[in-house]
Amino acid sequence: MKRRINNSMVGLSKLLHFVIPDNYAIWDGRIYTFIRGTNTASGIDKPKNYLDYLDGCKQIVDESKFADFRKENPFSFENEGVYSNTKITNFRYIELALYRVA
Repeated sequence: MKRRINNSMVGLSKLLHFVIPDNYAIWDGRIYTFIRGTNTASGIDKPKNYLDYLDGCKQIVDESKFADFRKENPFSFENEGVYSNTKITNFRYIELALYRVA
């Protein structure tokens, strides 16, 4: 599939997220460099790195304290305004949290 989307894992991750948001998180350079602890996005297009990221997201979601943490720490747009009716999946929540701290 990656080859069909300009050979881009970032583009593929966006497509997968919008088609099956409960199972796929968006992957981008900012998150990749934060997770890897580097200043370069070299390796971002390797499928294994994206799959490892998804495994990490799944481990976080499966953690018994995650649901309580998420309830206690909502993003401001989850509860008010234009986005209040938008469902933020657990993977999207993690991706947004990483994006904020990166």
